[in-house]
Amino acid sequence: MTINLYVASDSAVVRAGLRAIVEGTEDLLVAGESGLDGLREGLPTVRPDILLLELPSGDRDDLELLGRLISEIPEMGVLLLSGDPGEGFARAALQAGVRGYLLRDVSPDEIIHAVRAVDQGLTVLHPATTQALLQRSGIQPPTAAGEPLSTRELGVLQLLAEGLPSKTIATRLQISEHTVKFHVGSILGKLGAASRTEAVSTAIRRGLIAL
Repeated sequence: MTINLYVASDSAVVRAGLRAIVEGTEDLLVAGESGLDGLREGLPTVRPDILLLELPSGDRDDLELLGRLISEIPEMGVLLLSGDPGEGFARAALQAGVRGYLLRDVSPDEIIHAVRAVDQGLTVLHPATTQALLQRSGIQPPTAAGEPLSTRELGVLQLLAEGLPSKTIATRLQISEHTVKFHVGSILGKLGAASRTEAVSTAIRRGLIAL
């Protein structure tokens, strides 16, 4: 199943870079793109599955516009690439309806996996943002020792490391695709990872799985 994306940034260079990342992936398709001023006209026409939006700074006016657009196209998921590492803007973005919030230092693979996760209804946060939000709330992130992965989660994680999509993992483990997505969300939370790629990297580094 192809995920249709709309790429938006005021920088033509950034749009070209994001488009290049997406166009090299079989299940992702750029159905439209524009600067921020073109969102009001472009999004209702394309009605994409995912809006991949780059905002270089924490401008709350941009989030107000984004919130209105999300309310008009509620089925659209939004993945925001931000240059603002603060928890305040991230919190405001989530309140506006953004499902994914990554900083611009992430890798192309992390962007791709985040797009897929948001399309599956998951919330994806950059690790630094997650830590800042938890600290602001007075909550300490769980440690690996305090939040061990279950046997089933380790099995799902091993198959993720093999690059298998959720549908194939579901077939392999004889569980529903919805259950796989639930396990993936739990794995990301326990490992403090923003994407499947990061979860796999973290698990390998901790010796939880092996390639």
